[in-house]
Amino acid sequence: MANTTSPFGGPSHAASSTRPGPSRGPRRTRGILDARIKKLSAGPLAGRVRGELFGRLTRTLDQLLPPLSDTFTFKVAEASKMALFFNTNGSLYHIRKFTLEYDVSSTDRRLDTADQVEPYITAIKNLPSLEDISMAGISIGPWAAFPLATALRTKKRLRRADFSDCFAQRVPHELSPAMGALALALIELPNLGAIDLSSNALGPSVEGPVTLLAGNHTPLQELNLNDTGMGPETGVAVANALVTLASRKAAVGAPPLRELLLIQNKLCQDDETPMYGMPEWAAAFAAHPNLRKVALKNNGIRHGGMDHLVAAGLSHLRDLEELDLADNIITARGKTHRALADAVKGWPALRVLDLDESLLGSRGAGLLIGALAAVQPSRLETLRLTQNNLTPANTLALAGVLWRLPELRELTLDTNNFPADDEGYRTLVRLLKQRAEERGVVATVDDVGDEAYSDPSLSPVSNQQQRASRASQSSLLTQDSSQNSSQKSAP
Repeated sequence: MANTTSPFGGPSHAASSTRPGPSRGPRRTRGILDARIKKLSAGPLAGRVRGELFGRLTRTLDQLLPPLSDTFTFKVAEASKMALFFNTNGSLYHIRKFTLEYDVSSTDRRLDTADQVEPYITAIKNLPSLEDISMAGISIGPWAAFPLATALRTKKRLRRADFSDCFAQRVPHELSPAMGALALALIELPNLGAIDLSSNALGPSVEGPVTLLAGNHTPLQELNLNDTGMGPETGVAVANALVTLASRKAAVGAPPLRELLLIQNKLCQDDETPMYGMPEWAAAFAAHPNLRKVALKNNGIRHGGMDHLVAAGLSHLRDLEELDLADNIITARGKTHRALADAVKGWPALRVLDLDESLLGSRGAGLLIGALAAVQPSRLETLRLTQNNLTPANTLALAGVLWRLPELRELTLDTNNFPADDEGYRTLVRLLKQRAEERGVVATVDDVGDEAYSDPSLSPVSNQQQRASRASQSSLLTQDSSQNSSQKSAP
């Protein structure tokens, strides 16, 4: 049969049926396949695509991430593996959180240069859905902070940023530029609502970047400045910045500030000027009445400053759920007692109240217990009153109103002025144990020992020791007197 051709010069259908056509080279499908994978990763087959991506990760790094995990965690020592993975596999569209950890057994936690931080920048760039980043504990120098900040500016979906303890081993002249670079990047992220800068030395040398962030980032809803050593002067600057933030939030209709953590910052450390900084902080709290969680533990706040802080600031927080005033001094000859009790009545959503080591006193505790019972319905779950000079009258009063605190499950009363066999304390233990059994919940009251009195002079153990000491001294005096008498009577 003769060969035939089509009008276009190629073989006809008849010819192709009797003779194979010309061979073709291998098709280039890698780009098409990668594009298809990226397309499917956001579609109904996302689970299958994720499984395939995780399989490739396992073959590359000899590691296996949990199926459907949205968290990507690496250690500093694995920088080369991280770069290899992303350069080989490209973007991961389902990852929401990126965490960089360091090995606690290793001293190498420093990022000093752009080259050292480059693998992590590659990771950040290849996580287009990133919402949460944590570099807690990684020591970031200024030359590493600059390129890192540039990468962070592109993460418009970022909601949480944890840079706690990120400037360890850094000298003051490194802190300001590094923190400044990060602050300038973070204030450009429209969805970043939670920022953690705790355990960093944010003193006067870093005042500018911190106040820039605290006063201008209107999306801010949670700010953690625990253990940053601000001191009174920087504290005043931050408080003023927060007042400015409130007005800017109102101007653009931004969500309110919900959480402010300021534990161990030496906001007031001079006994002779207990009011220093307190008017500014009171104004800052009053400017953010929607705060739900406030922590002011161990800030050296004395009675005069505490009185003003509570009355003019904290009392305005109508949505308050958690308040930590532990390790400050509330005693103020009745003034702070009344101010705190009045403020408590205006906190209907309060769940946690921590007043440990605040020297509340028997009278202050009595007013507080009455105020807590007056808030109905009560949502209080945790009450901490360790080392507050409470007396048996206070424990009886608390036991008497426990039925008005139906959600109370955790109570601390150690180191107060009542013995372990105190009737009120034993009643509280029994009632909370009964509550736990009836509701199937965990309810706890700490153990109280006779030797742990906030006022040692009232301790029965101390009294026994004092009586024994006086008896011993009396015996010695008697012996000395008898010896002197015998010596005088001798010839």
